[in-house]
Amino acid sequence: QSQYYLASYADKVYMAPDGGVLIKGYSAYSMYYKTLLEKLDVSTHVFRVGTYKSAIEPFIRDDMSDAAKESATRWVTQLWSAFVDDVTTNRNINAKVLNPTMEELLAEMKSVDGDLA
Repeated sequence: QSQYYLASYADKVYMAPDGGVLIKGYSAYSMYYKTLLEKLDVSTHVFRVGTYKSAIEPFIRDDMSDAAKESATRWVTQLWSAFVDDVTTNRNINAKVLNPTMEELLAEMKSVDGDLA
């Protein structure tokens, strides 16, 4: 989708007749190592102050904390909103084109008998 974001600034975008654009949105992933470190008998010593201090979490947890989820959700949502705003403005299209609901996608698939080409 980064390529389409860049292409959205162009006057024209060309694509093969059987091509398509897949815009998946943004997400945040992290690996967590607490159990691994325990199995390897590696100890960590962490000093932190405050709620939103998630940089060290992969070493002291096996999952994302609620505060880290909240923070990641906030910045990913802002990033996606900026992407949609920029692309819809640049291409002069409705946001629904970039961000359809599942029902709209299913209706579109039914209208072409499931043929993606």
